Amino acid sequence: MSTHANLTKSEIRPLNVLYIGIDSISRLNFIRTMPKTHEFLANTGWVDFKGYNKIGDNTFPNLVAILTGKQYSVAKCFPTQIGCIDKYGFIWTDYQKLGYVTAYAEDESSINTFNFNKKGFSQKPTDYYFRTYAVAMDHLKKKKVDEMDYCTGPESSGERILNTAKDFINTFIDYPNFGFFWMNSFSHNKLNSPTRMDTKVAKFLEDIYESGYFNHSVIIFLSDHGIRFGNVRSTRTGWLEERLPYLFLWFPKWFQDKYPEKYYNLKVNAKSRLTTPYDLYMTIQDVLVLSGFKYNIKSSEGCAACSSLLDQLPSRSCEDVAIDTHWCTCFGYKNVDVNQEIVKRASNFVVNNINNVITSHSSVAKKCAKYSLSKVTRAAISIGKSNASKAYLLIIVETMPEAVFESTVTVVNGSITDRSYLSRLDSYFAHSRCVVGDLQKYCYCK
Repeated sequence: MSTHANLTKSEIRPLNVLYIGIDSISRLNFIRTMPKTHEFLANTGWVDFKGYNKIGDNTFPNLVAILTGKQYSVAKCFPTQIGCIDKYGFIWTDYQKLGYVTAYAEDESSINTFNFNKKGFSQKPTDYYFRTYAVAMDHLKKKKVDEMDYCTGPESSGERILNTAKDFINTFIDYPNFGFFWMNSFSHNKLNSPTRMDTKVAKFLEDIYESGYFNHSVIIFLSDHGIRFGNVRSTRTGWLEERLPYLFLWFPKWFQDKYPEKYYNLKVNAKSRLTTPYDLYMTIQDVLVLSGFKYNIKSSEGCAACSSLLDQLPSRSCEDVAIDTHWCTCFGYKNVDVNQEIVKRASNFVVNNINNVITSHSSVAKKCAKYSLSKVTRAAISIGKSNASKAYLLIIVETMPEAVFESTVTVVNGSITDRSYLSRLDSYFAHSRCVVGDLQKYCYCK
């Protein structure tokens, strides 16, 4: 049983922790599509992280890093196994053990972070867990207005999450609380739709600000990545924006006065340092110590060198903080002629690797078509690296059957030595339903 039942209102209040997340919004697209919310954050003094770099392809690896400090791909079990995700060691459990009331709520049950192509939690992960409600909600008749689903009265799915967060805050206003609230419904793979929720998100933040909640809380307003598919994603700006989601942090004024050096570090890190989800995990552990708990901060298993954003961080490379080359935004690229011999070899290398990945899944490989190279859409080589003999070649290829892939290959002295992660730039769900899991990104069903 959670120890929060033993707390009394008169006890010293540690800091609350509140995450408000919106799927698939880059920092720049947040500024473009949600100007009222951005204006509120700027006017009330939130810290804006300009170099916050994702560490994985989609929502799952990035939120696992934030909430557990782990790199899921090297976990001891697979999330497709029942009970696996329960073993990850979520930060909200640490808070719960120290007397916090905890909550986790996410809309769009079919694409929930821990359930999409995964088995989810076998045990309720927090004191208040929204999934049962979300599943029931998704079975109701829906009315779509402005590309948003309304199925529980005069509120959209996103509004239901915000209202749940507000109910949680108001119910436990006198107790330390930890809430994680995530919205997919109005932003997932939608470039402009966040505009429709701008006023409502801004109003939610204004309401809890006026309630006094900000005075006792650390608030994390964030996304996981930018838009991953479509024409915009194939542009240079789209390449950057996919990798740089927005992150804003709020610390109370009294905290800033009590810990001026730490708050100064936070602002410097936000403005001029490469930062990651692993750093955010370390920061929320740091909050427990600064709240007066005897808590032993654990290193991030995904990034041993990562640290709290309240610490003075050095200038760091992607390699230093466990960001794979494919997701790294620290060095730029310049376009090269797609007809160069090295580009032709690299493009065939990428397509052959895709086919090899499919073939390695022997039990389902026969369901997927074999790809052939149709054309090279873009080729670019890394600039600004100190090692002149080593470069990274960014390749975007189109294939038959029709698919668009992006890969980063390592070139040493003119030889292709390695392939990094792979991105699929066309929306592939309709063409990959014959398989499940990570193979969907590669497969084009026959």
